[in-house]
Amino acid sequence: MAVPQQFSPATYLDLHISCKDVRNTDVGSKSDPFAVVFLRNSLQEEWKEVGRTEVIENNLNPSFVKAIRIQYFFQVTQFVRFVIYDSDDGEKSKEKKSDYLGALESPLGSILACTSGTFTQPLQYLLNPKIKAGSITVVAQEVRDSNYQVNFALAGRNLDKKDVFGKSDPYIIIKQKVGAGLVPVHQTETIMNTLNPEWNMISLNLQKLCESDMDRPIIFDCYDWDKHGEHDQIGIVETTMNQLLQLATQGPVELPFINPKKAGKRGYKNSGTLFFRQVNLTPVPSFLDYIRGGCEVNMVVAIDFTASNGIPSNKFSLHHVEPGVPNQYEMAIMSVGTILSYYDRDGMIPVYGYGGTLPDGSVSHCFALNGNPSNPEVPGVQGILDVYHMAIDNIGLSGPTNFAKIIHQTCDIIRMQQSPTHQKYFVLLIITDGAITDINETIQEIVKASNELPLSIVIVGVGNSPEFAKMEVLDADEHALTDSHGNKAARDIVQFVPFSNYAAFPPKLAEETLAEIPHQLVSYMRSHDIVPLIPPTPVAVDGVSPMAAAAYLPPH
Repeated sequence: MAVPQQFSPATYLDLHISCKDVRNTDVGSKSDPFAVVFLRNSLQEEWKEVGRTEVIENNLNPSFVKAIRIQYFFQVTQFVRFVIYDSDDGEKSKEKKSDYLGALESPLGSILACTSGTFTQPLQYLLNPKIKAGSITVVAQEVRDSNYQVNFALAGRNLDKKDVFGKSDPYIIIKQKVGAGLVPVHQTETIMNTLNPEWNMISLNLQKLCESDMDRPIIFDCYDWDKHGEHDQIGIVETTMNQLLQLATQGPVELPFINPKKAGKRGYKNSGTLFFRQVNLTPVPSFLDYIRGGCEVNMVVAIDFTASNGIPSNKFSLHHVEPGVPNQYEMAIMSVGTILSYYDRDGMIPVYGYGGTLPDGSVSHCFALNGNPSNPEVPGVQGILDVYHMAIDNIGLSGPTNFAKIIHQTCDIIRMQQSPTHQKYFVLLIITDGAITDINETIQEIVKASNELPLSIVIVGVGNSPEFAKMEVLDADEHALTDSHGNKAARDIVQFVPFSNYAAFPPKLAEETLAEIPHQLVSYMRSHDIVPLIPPTPVAVDGVSPMAAAAYLPPH
């Protein structure tokens, strides 16, 4: 959401969304709803999408697990719009292939002011206001980071049999109690045809699980999955983190599933039990813990020299350089590069081009912009701009737009610089004016890097190519990126952003493109069991500690 530069968010909010009695637009089944959330403020006319939930199949009363995170500005009047769709394209929640079910617009302040903690209003079917569209409930929770992670290994024992021609197909939705309502925070996979399921390990941030409140009720709600959407409730377990950890000190934890419809009936004991094969609370190092321990964030830059950019001498070219008027490539370099340069200790940055014709007449998809392939580094952001300007005068524009070699070369650099005593994380900034030609090879390189290497990839699209929509497949926020061999990415490491969204205020580009880097760095370190290094102890000089000495330095 665009806000004046002087404004800063009062906090971040997670919006938890559920609906009741949404319209059914499917024949022979029920709707497959998902929600799209938009935000605007009193200072702007346009709505901006801030997130969308997962698709819940065959369900007219969806309770979405994915929360939508937004920035809350106390000093700005903000409005939020919720639009509910029925997906007609499986898990690919695209509005063009979906049926509109209803919408609601409200001031964000009205949602926050609800003393009950839950905001419920009728959905409006704007195409015909007389049609009932059901209702929507929104719970807004302030985001408070926690440096603790909860680990559950869950299993069911002797669950109720719900299927006529089989056993049960159980899954669990973990919920936290908020006011008088329940908010889903995680859903397990479904284990087919068993009364004794064992689910995969679950790791949740303590804040997400229970707002870091060790005494807040947590509900494990077990269902029998049904392909027609009529999921039968098996039973619930209600507990708290304090209770679970206390029970775990005494041995294995096993708690009864109670079905509310059967509770109180003569002879009823339970509907099976929930067995905690593992439950513990572990500290989670933060991004700053790694940075303070000496971890560097190093940048690699790749610039598009394909012919679609236009001849640089033409003022309409994306590579046209005019003193005092930076082009989009320069603005992207300055915006993203300035932020990353703070975390790069030696300030030396490898810079490459791709899709260009070299002085010897050959076309290259990975060439050092300074002309030195054995040492492609330049000093800082200004060094990047200098070699970029030099390359414009010496490199011909060609094509196609291939990323695979650039990513492969970056991975080689990372492998050469990896060291157990000197932690480094890399961000590859690719600036391009069009869609990728070697998409399969690129995905293969990304999947491999996500499993092996400390790398994030930021792709900035300059210009207004209609092909940019094809880049979204790399930015796998909802589903793991999968290559042509069926290998899945271990982490989401790609962020794609069209520059045109931020042309009016380029500094916002860095905020959007770099927002996921801290999480991706921590995710890589944790998945490889890498802990932060111990920060070096300051050395006293002439009996005076560095901190004390700093007090005597003259002001800047």
